[in-house]
Amino acid sequence: MNDDSLVTRDVEKAINWPLGDYIFNCDWDIMANTTKARQYGFESFEGSEYMFLRILTEMAEAQMIPPLWALSLKMIMKENPAHA
Repeated sequence: MNDDSLVTRDVEKAINWPLGDYIFNCDWDIMANTTKARQYGFESFEGSEYMFLRILTEMAEAQMIPPLWALSLKMIMKENPAHA
């Protein structure tokens, strides 16, 4: 696949620059607690590896990035139906 087949997207709309600046330039460890969110009904959970693969697959299908030939989200979902 050559770069001409990728769709040009407005990167500024897809990236939260201030959050990235904060997280990657902190001089201290960032600790997060999700207990209060779960107490108020936010019970769903998605593993980090699954989430990244899902997002990258969606981006590849939208032609924002080249296709992911090495890993297939569908294969992972078949192997672990709990994430489906």
